Amino acid sequence: MTLANSSIIATWFALALSATVTAPAWAQGPAVDPVAVQILQRMTDYVGGLQQFSVHTENTIEDLLESGQRIDESVAASVTVARPDKLRAERNGDLMRQAFYYDGKTLTLYSPSANSYATVEAPAAIEPTLDYASASGDAPPAGR
Repeated sequence: MTLANSSIIATWFALALSATVTAPAWAQGPAVDPVAVQILQRMTDYVGGLQQFSVHTENTIEDLLESGQRIDESVAASVTVARPDKLRAERNGDLMRQAFYYDGKTLTLYSPSANSYATVEAPAAIEPTLDYASASGDAPPAGR
């Protein structure tokens, strides 16, 4: 599973789950546009075929407190991939600063705010390393 495809798979899973869960009529959203699905599939196929790419995102997480006050927290993420065995991912924001480094042999998580790092042996390619990290809990879930 590629880095790009893992995000797309999570999106597809959420869409599939929302389509199979019965909800009251007022809670149901609009149907997924088949043209949008085709565009998303073409993008996934394109990124999945690249040997090198990088992505940068800027996100705002909105927390609504019981008092009604909204707290906005920013997080930026950057990912650089060079297949089959190089990956660098960094997340910086109000809640966290951390970086992942993969060199084809090891996966390292570095947390500057905690002044710590951890390194584990990893499979020889990115896709099985991501699967390993996700299954073993050595990688945080998407989002927070």
